[in-house]
Parts: sequence; C-alpha cells; structure tokens
Amino acid sequence: MASIGENIKRLRTENGWSQEELAQKIGKTRAAISQYESNKTVPRMGSIEKMCEVFGVKKREIVEKHVNYAIVSINDNLTEDEQELVRLYRKLSAKGKHAVLVGLKDFAEQQ
Repeated sequence: MASIGENIKRLRTENGWSQEELAQKIGKTRAAISQYESNKTVPRMGSIEKMCEVFGVKKREIVEKHVNYAIVSINDNLTEDEQELVRLYRKLSAKGKHAVLVGLKDFAEQQ
C-alpha cells in the first residue's frame, strides 16, 4: 500500500521532475517536498490541491493508499501509445490539458 509520500514521489518521477522542480511548481521548498516524500510531514490540503493541479490528478490519487493497484490495473488495459498519451497529458498545465481536450474532441468529431 502506498503512502501519501510514496504517491507524491511516484507522480513526480512519472512526470520526470526533480524535487526542486515540483517545489517551484507548487510554491514550496525542495526540503518540504523531501519531507513529504519521506513521510516526515504531511502536506496541507492547499499543497495537495496545488500538486493535483500540476500533476493533473484527483486528490484521491495522492491521498488514497491503494492507488498503485488501480494504476497497474488501468495500465494493463492500455496500449503503449495510450500510456504515452496519458504520461504526456499529465505533464501539461491545466490550460494545456483543456486545449488538448478541445482539439481532440474536434478531431474525433471529424472522423
């Protein structure tokens, strides 16, 4: 079972970010991210919400302990191309995600 700290570290590394990069994105220090990931401190809800925004995930993906099992199950059902799309999508800002969804919906309707 994954802890909040393990979930934060997993999401950060999936996005290819250092602790410093994540810290800058959410307005915290690298030391704070290190404390979260090592389960020495628990981030406040405001920090969790900022992480959700930059990771492009729902709160439960950070705070639930069983999240790793669900992700493995979902990934087993995705092709490599679909997994790559999800990985790249998660790297986008909220504005970028919105633009991709609008464009993809338009493209799908034209098919």
